[in-house]
Amino acid sequence: MLGEYTKKAVEDYSSDIVKFSQINIGDKNRTRISKMTGKKRKGKIDSTGKLRRSFTSKLTTMDNSFKMAIEAEDYAQDVNDGAVRRLSESQALKWIKDKPIRFREGNKFVKATEARKRNFAKFVAWKVSTIGSDYTGYFDEAVADATTKNEDKITEAAFRDAESAAEAALKSLNNGD
Repeated sequence: MLGEYTKKAVEDYSSDIVKFSQINIGDKNRTRISKMTGKKRKGKIDSTGKLRRSFTSKLTTMDNSFKMAIEAEDYAQDVNDGAVRRLSESQALKWIKDKPIRFREGNKFVKATEARKRNFAKFVAWKVSTIGSDYTGYFDEAVADATTKNEDKITEAAFRDAESAAEAALKSLNNGD
């Protein structure tokens, strides 16, 4: 049976993973390297907040173990890894309309006409489907940060639960049970 101290420590750990993932996704100063140009660019990862809001954690306890699950949108891991995924032009166009994109010609901003949006949607769909999105590593970093923050707490909790179990076993032996 998972002890009460360990359960609380693991719940805190999973909550921190969710919290740090949400922070990393929304960070406006987060940098990543473009796969196409090799240049660094910065900006938050999601445009609508849908990915950020989708993160949840769930802890299931069994007799001698537990299962911790972090759930999010189905594309969350692809965004983290910069993986190639299928993206249609209509999905890309919806993304462009949701995200406040400003088009440029040269150094000047130009009007975002439907033709420009469609043309850019074709490019985005091609890039994500053939090259993939840029590696963001937001989740990998969130797990590392949460682990650093919670590893001592989890270890201490496991020791406290082991100590409690040992005391209970000794008490039952002393009582003749």
